[in-house]
Amino acid sequence: MMLNEFNLWEFNDREEKYGRFKISLRFFKPIENEQYVEVMTYDSIHSVYGQIDITNKLMRSVSKNLCEIASHLDQAKNKQKDTDKPTYTKAQLTVIDSLEKSLIPIYQSVIPQAGIYAKYTDFKTNTPTQKLELIVDEYNPEHVKVYYMDKKGKKKHVASKNIYAVSDGNRFFKSLSMGFFEMVKENNDFYYVRPTTTGQGPGMIIPIGGGIIGGAVGGGVAALIRSSGKSQAGQLLLYKVNHRFGGGIPISKVYK
Repeated sequence: MMLNEFNLWEFNDREEKYGRFKISLRFFKPIENEQYVEVMTYDSIHSVYGQIDITNKLMRSVSKNLCEIASHLDQAKNKQKDTDKPTYTKAQLTVIDSLEKSLIPIYQSVIPQAGIYAKYTDFKTNTPTQKLELIVDEYNPEHVKVYYMDKKGKKKHVASKNIYAVSDGNRFFKSLSMGFFEMVKENNDFYYVRPTTTGQGPGMIIPIGGGIIGGAVGGGVAALIRSSGKSQAGQLLLYKVNHRFGGGIPISKVYK
């Protein structure tokens, strides 16, 4: 079993509390010649709601979910055909992220291509869905704005919703419903800093793998944190891009 992500969050609003539990697992089994093949992947988000005692409800959901995973795994072992699936040695499994990234063009590319990336599949190949010369306005780092010039020379605003990322040809910016956030590449991973969701409680993050934990950050990520706006201490989160699906994995809270 390989645990890629595990985190728990509690949220508070004016009427009720709710919690969220996110888990990402990969399962491998041994086959002939000391090789291993992937049996199942499990990526899931579960939410619980209530007025009181949300922590206990959230922890009970974790226990229930782990039992469901065991059931799914038993079924997968019986149905799974091992042919036509890549195999790995035990040594390769310890560096499987690096092996997989070596096959993804964006992790090998140096120069971003300018334009709008509608989906992660476009981003991972460094191929913009729409090639455009973009202008990035970072006057207010908490509200980065992105524009392009139309054929009439008029400035057009690029909305951050429903697209994956944008690039001005020099840097990438992650597109979220709350705005654009610069991404930096560090140790062959992409990172960005974003505010916590409104009402988001302290939460618990268990960083998995060789990512950045706490204050031990590299130069690119450290510079990213310094330029990431003026949110209150602990109200910013450092995220790493999941190279398999493109989603964000919370790594640690940011204290500036």
